[in-house]
Amino acid sequence: MSVVSDDDFLVEDEPVEAIEAAFAAGRRVVTSRPEPPLAATQARTLAFILKRTRDGQFRFDLMSGSGEVIATSESYPTKAAALQGIESVKRNAAGAAVEYDTV
Repeated sequence: MSVVSDDDFLVEDEPVEAIEAAFAAGRRVVTSRPEPPLAATQARTLAFILKRTRDGQFRFDLMSGSGEVIATSESYPTKAAALQGIESVKRNAAGAAVEYDTV
């Protein structure tokens, strides 16, 4: 399963207006195009998938290269806020500590 297709709107440094226009046109908005793995044993690239909820809010899923949902965000009132949430995860996740609730 391809996580990102040619019909998707790929967000790089696009202005919010372009992102909103693509979303309004029914295109799936994603923040990065996964690169093919260098070897079958290597982990595939992740992708953020932005979605509109039934109540009109926005959330995103972090998808594995095989199309499985790894994480789901909280709900955001606007697309711009959800995109900021994605950028926050991208910026902060690498330095996140691992904490164990139980041993």
